[in-house]
Amino acid sequence: MSSAAMDEAIRELLAALGPDLVLTDEADRISYSYDATHLSHRPDVVVFPRTTEHVQKVMAIARRHRVPVFPRGSGTGLSGGAIPLGGIALVMTRMNRILEIDPRDMLARVQPGVLTADFKRAVEAERFQVTLVVFGHAGDGNFHPDLICDERDPEEMRRVAQAIDAIFEAALRHGGTLSGEHGIGLLKRPYMTTAFDAPTLRAMRALKQAFDPDNLLNPGKLLPPVDGAEERSA
Repeated sequence: MSSAAMDEAIRELLAALGPDLVLTDEADRISYSYDATHLSHRPDVVVFPRTTEHVQKVMAIARRHRVPVFPRGSGTGLSGGAIPLGGIALVMTRMNRILEIDPRDMLARVQPGVLTADFKRAVEAERFQVTLVVFGHAGDGNFHPDLICDERDPEEMRRVAQAIDAIFEAALRHGGTLSGEHGIGLLKRPYMTTAFDAPTLRAMRALKQAFDPDNLLNPGKLLPPVDGAEERSA
């Protein structure tokens, strides 16, 4: 992606959605450069779609100029999956409508920006309830190891990296998975070749190619490089 292509994409985004929904100031780009990990990277532009039609316009512009798109919500993820590597940060928080709650079929349709707490209140108002007791993740074997560290200390961060390697190695050795809920993202992507064999990774790439032939949607967050080379936004 060239800087000229990015500049033209931004101009088209501003024309299509307006300046209230398309932000380019450095402070705004910094605000959407991170999630709940210690990682960060600034997008070139931040876009707040309000409707499905807005998303369609953004994707059409992105594909025309071969600009990567990084969808995100409130940025509370713990894997680096929402961190934009340049390109467009597509912030879905303004698409926050609950479209349908069907208590009889126990089915709900919501927009991607709906908060869990808001959804829970709406469900309770619809008497769509079940009795549920959860103590941590005891029922599904989900672990959240947190490493408390000082990022300013290089030696300590080296030990942190070793500990992360050991945690994932142990999880996979005992039949576990890399993620139970937060996804793969930048932090866990290096371990994909350990977690999955080559045929499985090829199948994942084929599925990604079918839905995203230009590799514009959140590139570099799931599948490992092919033969050491990063997949390009072609």
